[in-house]
Amino acid sequence: MFSPIDNKPISSNTALQIFTSDSEQFLTYFWEFFSLVAIGDIQFSRKLYDHLSTIETHPWQAPMIEIGRTKFLSITGHLFKAHKNFQKISQQVYTQTNYPSVRIRNEITAFLNYEKSLLAAKMKDYHQAEIYLHAGNNLTSIDKFSLAFELQLEIFRTKHDQPNLARLENSIIKLEAAGIPALACIGWRNAGIISRKLKEFSKAAKYYKTALSLATKHDLSLLRTQIYIALATLNSNMGNYNAAREALNKVKFSESLDPIIPSKFEILAVIESHEGNVANSIELVKQALEINLKLDNVALLPAECMHLGEAYENHFKNLDQAEYYYKIGYDHCIRYAENGISLTGDRKQVVDAYVRLLKLKDKSSPSSTKHSHQDPFTFSEGKPWKQIKDIFQHQLILHHSLDQRNSKSMARKLALPPTTLYSLQDRLKQRGYLLPQKGVTTTEESHELSGFIQQHTDLSWGEINKIFEREIMHHLYEKYGYNKHRMASILKISYPSIIKMTRELTQVDEHLLPN
Repeated sequence: MFSPIDNKPISSNTALQIFTSDSEQFLTYFWEFFSLVAIGDIQFSRKLYDHLSTIETHPWQAPMIEIGRTKFLSITGHLFKAHKNFQKISQQVYTQTNYPSVRIRNEITAFLNYEKSLLAAKMKDYHQAEIYLHAGNNLTSIDKFSLAFELQLEIFRTKHDQPNLARLENSIIKLEAAGIPALACIGWRNAGIISRKLKEFSKAAKYYKTALSLATKHDLSLLRTQIYIALATLNSNMGNYNAAREALNKVKFSESLDPIIPSKFEILAVIESHEGNVANSIELVKQALEINLKLDNVALLPAECMHLGEAYENHFKNLDQAEYYYKIGYDHCIRYAENGISLTGDRKQVVDAYVRLLKLKDKSSPSSTKHSHQDPFTFSEGKPWKQIKDIFQHQLILHHSLDQRNSKSMARKLALPPTTLYSLQDRLKQRGYLLPQKGVTTTEESHELSGFIQQHTDLSWGEINKIFEREIMHHLYEKYGYNKHRMASILKISYPSIIKMTRELTQVDEHLLPN
């Protein structure tokens, strides 16, 4: 057989020798094992892990097998389960002490970070994906592995920071020169996706053609399927619906719960909708959702629930059905958030849609407060960021001082060290903010932020500050006309900081158009 990454002839046991070799030979075989895992061939991966379960391994090698198994969960669409597995593996990797050498520990940790970054990006948690990539890249000393990290970092920069395709092309060419066609294929496919989103359709088609040629030449079946999905999306964007259907007809499924199936249904749903067949479109999305509910697919499920909810709310005027689908999305996304998956993008949208619809259906809900119709963030307009943060933290401390009669109990409720709370209070006093005095009874004064703080009264200091920063940035980004340079000037913070703070707001959520 051939290694699916570098196309070198290997026996069926070569990559597995990593688990039976001594520590000196470990790094020799590391790349071969990574190659087999990285390409994500479903049928081969299943056989690989079945075989690994029959051989004896060293305790320090166990995380590598689990990383591979979890990658398998990811490529088969079981994203939430993969996320939970990576949480367990991370604890195992970081607490284990019996590695033969620091270098071996670093390479295993780099491997973990690489795969976690791919999963995070798949779940649209781009900020976390970037952190994992940099962490892993700093650990590996294997040249080919460094090229793999370089590719992913360039894809990230080109997609989210600056669309400089020349740098990405250079990274892909280096992979081809190093004899790593599979990663090069992944690179060309991503270059096509970026070009499509920039509306440079002819350039996207050229990149996809190059990727498809590599996938066909080296028999990379999973990548070939993904490229056909990408081509179908491109043709759908261009209005070439017959060509899109032709591409989808070439998509091969490995099993009944193959995550490619919902992606195919989503693209067909978009085409049917554009052709005026709304009922057909809705049924296709329902079929996609049925599969993704079984997979617990974090990446696709929220957008499908959002799409169905919007369709029933706005097109069919059926609020009960809209609530049904919004609630499915809400329940899943809240569970995801409780398990460490960021509540952003499609996930936040469907949660917000469900809450909004409940208020619409029952404006007299007991959960409504006297502040419900007051925008909590208008106070921030025209103010610098430092002052905005001070005002919020001042109001937060005032709120908690009403039922926490001393700093120790307040610090405990906010999950802050008492010394940290003292420093925060001292800083605010020095900047002219009045705080409650000991033994003096205070009453809550009305402020635009009161309703927002009351709504999140049970959160820790870190949690509520994180939510506040996200929400206030969303408000100001709209208020300042989506102009980041203007935001930086008014808020008196650097432009790179604005880029980072608004990153999740500028991700284009292309509902029902997978890559």
